[in-house]
Amino acid sequence: KWHDITRKQWYQRRVRGERRSSSLVCDWGINAVKWRREVRPGYVGIKRISPVTGMPERYFPAHERLFRYCISCCVTLFLLFLAFFVMVISLNLQGYIHKFSYSKNYLLYTSISWLCEEGQYFDPSGKGPMPFVLLYIPVILHVVIIQVLNSIYQVVAIKLTEWENHRSPTQHDNALYIKRFFFEAFDCYIALFYLAFIENDIVLLRRELVSLYTVDSLRRLATETIIPHLTRKASRRINKTKNSIDCSERIDKDYDKGEYEQFDDYLEMIIQIGYVTLFAGAFPLAAPLSVVCNVLEMYSDVFKLTYIARRPVVHRITSIGVWSMLVKGIILMSVFTNLYIFCFTSEQLMNYAPSLFQVIPLDAEEALHSGSDHVHVIADGAGMTVAATMMSLEHLVLLLVAVIWITVPESTPAVEDELARREYVKFLQSHGKAAVPGISLVESTTEFR
Repeated sequence: KWHDITRKQWYQRRVRGERRSSSLVCDWGINAVKWRREVRPGYVGIKRISPVTGMPERYFPAHERLFRYCISCCVTLFLLFLAFFVMVISLNLQGYIHKFSYSKNYLLYTSISWLCEEGQYFDPSGKGPMPFVLLYIPVILHVVIIQVLNSIYQVVAIKLTEWENHRSPTQHDNALYIKRFFFEAFDCYIALFYLAFIENDIVLLRRELVSLYTVDSLRRLATETIIPHLTRKASRRINKTKNSIDCSERIDKDYDKGEYEQFDDYLEMIIQIGYVTLFAGAFPLAAPLSVVCNVLEMYSDVFKLTYIARRPVVHRITSIGVWSMLVKGIILMSVFTNLYIFCFTSEQLMNYAPSLFQVIPLDAEEALHSGSDHVHVIADGAGMTVAATMMSLEHLVLLLVAVIWITVPESTPAVEDELARREYVKFLQSHGKAAVPGISLVESTTEFR
């Protein structure tokens, strides 16, 4: 299956990336950069004697931070409810929620769903006026409103994270990244989860996945590169004076550039991994499409770093931090989502075991709203067999993932030997012993693979 090949390729790339990262960490000599008990400038608390250093320090009780965590969760849940409401409106406008849907009693709004009926403005079958223009308006509006909500929550998340009063910059950044990731991932995936697990419609899921992915890629290219470049260029033309000097122009040009935000670039890649892996069974061609988008994104980032953003500040770190944990979480979740799609949403399991399912044809009106002219349901008495099949496959895949994570180390043996050699040299130097011939800390290290 294409989706199995896709997941394997993504996992192999992740393992190679971790091994490559550990090699660069060793090669650049930053393996000793670890978390220190540094205090963030905005950290406040009561004074106490540190149990580690014995010196006075600021301390913030854990129970007070837990209370602030609860308030942050409540605020985030409220904004997630708004994002869910936007998703429901978008699905109504696209005709995905209709009078034959399973959730029609709760999520169907007839005051707006009539716009996607046959012959109306947003008719998904293309029979309405200007089908090649109006048909994509709901998707574009969905992406634009999601971008607005993400911008609003970005400000809210910064305020909430500051209010939570984390001690170290690493803890503060991780809390902020996790908040923004889960909110923006919810915005991107909630409509797809609804179509996959509530409607169980593989055709509509594939259509929505392609639409959201394509429009969001174009949106990123426009908002991160084209619009900022044109805006800055127009602003410089307006403010340009005849008496300006070349040197001052160059300084002003560099100063006017915006600050580079690495979070957006990281988030784009993580969200893209979710598109490719979480719904690989619905749209296997998402992986080749991602390759094309990544090539365009690479040139877009080069253009952004050259002409739009200031030169980023270099930080010595040993890994990508919390992003690695999020990638592993998406990979584990993709096991369950793709197995559900394999067993229930799509007809893949039915093709292997047709006796476990029965096909129910749809009438013309139902087929107009659905992505197919029939639906497949579990045959009478076969529910336990299908559930047991899904659980068996799930345990087998999770076991395979666990074996790979345990048996394949994140660093190569050459890196481990080099780190051990450096620790041994430090031990000899700390005890005033002569260094072993041929071992030196200042010698140039080779590049490890």
